Amino acid sequence: MISEETRQKMSESHSGEKHWLFGKHHSPETCEKIRKTNTGSGNWNYGRVTPDSVKEKQRIAATDKHHTEETKEKIRQSRLKQERIKNAINPRLLTW
Repeated sequence: MISEETRQKMSESHSGEKHWLFGKHHSPETCEKIRKTNTGSGNWNYGRVTPDSVKEKQRIAATDKHHTEETKEKIRQSRLKQERIKNAINPRLLTW
């Protein structure tokens, strides 16, 4: 068992610019290899079937959950903003 202090030190020693992959990027060839490995039969969830009992629990959990009016307005404003950016000739010229 690792103490909380040790965990914190390890976290700090591997974060930001000290991380081994900081500032590096995968090559297009590597990205393609990763993509091929994780699609189709290589995917961890490939071929699994969700049991009906689990589907029923998920259905019950999602029932009677609705967005509040405040949340609906936030979603509406966000979508309007996205639509304006998408349709704008130069998004930098937009004023909110």
